Amino acid sequence: MPRILSDDINILIVQDNISGSELGLLYRMPTPQERIAYSNSTIQRRGRNVEMRIGEARQKFGIKILVGIREGDFVKKEGKKHVPLSSDPESKHYDPDWKKHMQAHAADLIEILCARVFDVSAEVLEGEESEGDTPLDMLEEDNAEKN
Repeated sequence: MPRILSDDINILIVQDNISGSELGLLYRMPTPQERIAYSNSTIQRRGRNVEMRIGEARQKFGIKILVGIREGDFVKKEGKKHVPLSSDPESKHYDPDWKKHMQAHAADLIEILCARVFDVSAEVLEGEESEGDTPLDMLEEDNAEKN
């Protein structure tokens, strides 16, 4: 399946170990400038000290790209009742503060979303090439044939 190059909304399905269910987080792809800002904000230098700021960076940038939650996956507590939480303005369960609820009570999911999208959106496959089939080998073969 090809990667779709568009501004469409994506969904990340996570297995939530707290609720024991699959939850859907709707997100947009980060801009190139956001990717750079995220990378730059994960480490800060203060004089001679270097501070790892990965948690803060994941919270900041994860909430930026989070554009919604899958309907029916989250509930909030109001008094003694659990009320469905929706990010969809057309839903009867819509709460304009849905992001605040997510930040306060599902910060772990925001970090997972950010880590998946910013840090590990792809993996390099190791050991898939046979000897003589690497791009460098093929380039050398092409050059040898031309000479």
